[in-house]
Amino acid sequence: MKKKNLHPKKYQIGDIADIPDSIAKRWIDRGIARSIKDTNAYMPGIKVLKFHRDKKAHVHIRDIRDGWIMAKFGDMLRDLADNDIRFTIGRNQDKTADINYYINWTNGRPRLYKFPKSKCDIILFTHFEKYWPCYREEEQIIKWADYFTCMSAKGKKELIERGIPKSKIAIMKGIGTSINFRRKIKIGWAGRPNYTTKRKGNDDFLRLSEELDSNMFKFLLCGKTPELLKLSNDMKMAGADVELIRDDYKSFITQLDYYLSPSRVEGGPMDMLNACYAGIPIISRDIGFFCDIKTKNDYSFSDYKSLLKIFKKIEKAKKLKFKKIEPYNWDYFGQWHIKYFRKILAL
Repeated sequence: MKKKNLHPKKYQIGDIADIPDSIAKRWIDRGIARSIKDTNAYMPGIKVLKFHRDKKAHVHIRDIRDGWIMAKFGDMLRDLADNDIRFTIGRNQDKTADINYYINWTNGRPRLYKFPKSKCDIILFTHFEKYWPCYREEEQIIKWADYFTCMSAKGKKELIERGIPKSKIAIMKGIGTSINFRRKIKIGWAGRPNYTTKRKGNDDFLRLSEELDSNMFKFLLCGKTPELLKLSNDMKMAGADVELIRDDYKSFITQLDYYLSPSRVEGGPMDMLNACYAGIPIISRDIGFFCDIKTKNDYSFSDYKSLLKIFKKIEKAKKLKFKKIEPYNWDYFGQWHIKYFRKILAL
């Protein structure tokens, strides 16, 4: 049976429809739709088409170019590359665009809700303002928008509390920094090794050098003694990342994440005091006055096994932090937005 009123303008992007074979061929040739099934088993001579566009979709980034991080967002989005989407950027709305994406949602003139509605208006939501007069206009703006991207689960919750349906909100992934910097955990010691006996505990440093991941840990030793130089060289031979700082104690102490005092017997030890004054967490056996000055931020150990356990715990926490922060980079930011825009555009 011949279908009446068959015209591509009847269909939206992403619609799927059964179309007579002769018409389907013309529409496919014109780039209006593509075949997702050559024939319909229940209707001979019918193709199943999915409608798309015969030219690139247009996403316009509205950015007031204030020089702050939001301008960086705009730059990253403007430079995205996709086979089906072209990106533009400007201070005003583009009425011809398929999507207008508003980076600075409460700043700039005219206010967003004073723009005419475009085909699709999406706001990048950061937070609700409490300290500037624009907070009075927020309700008008959020009623005006079609969709929202937000930067965190907390942002999504705030929008839902204002009555925005969950279906209109997406938590963006990505958002990077100009420098992606992974810093090693720095362990320091300014003691005096003793190779005659094991009292000073420098053998613990050698064992740690063999067992700890040199991509995660760096050892800083401070001092001028030949024994300390020997320890530094031995640790490097064992695979550790080691830096020997001979004279600049201030540089040494200010770099540390933890101060390891490995001595088995001490009256003090005196080398621990400067680390305490600098507020650096201490890792030590329960010797000397460490028992009197340690806090909940410090670690005590009784033997090498318990010492290694402390460092494995520290390493695990650091790796968890890396895992949490891994998606926060500009590449991921771009990939997420392309995927999001394609979903909205039904590409």
